[in-house]
Amino acid sequence: MTILDAPALAGSRDRAQQMLAGLASDLSGVEVVIDCGGLLAAAVSFADELVHEVLVVRHARSLRVVRVSDPKFAEYLTERAVEHEVVDRLVFL
Repeated sequence: MTILDAPALAGSRDRAQQMLAGLASDLSGVEVVIDCGGLLAAAVSFADELVHEVLVVRHARSLRVVRVSDPKFAEYLTERAVEHEVVDRLVFL
């Protein structure tokens, strides 16, 4: 399991790439957890890059999102996971 903290302001694809920079390029079999406890605001582009990179490009087993207080961000993540056909690997706790 890999745990990452979401930034307070998650407004771009570049910000998502910065957050993921330390992860392996192949996450097959790995559960990635994003802790959104400190997240204040996020954009759909950040959500799209996160879902695409973790689940599609790097093939993580799952993306678990914890402590989401922003329902709009949860909606963005779900929409992007549906679009990328990986919604079965996106989990909210």
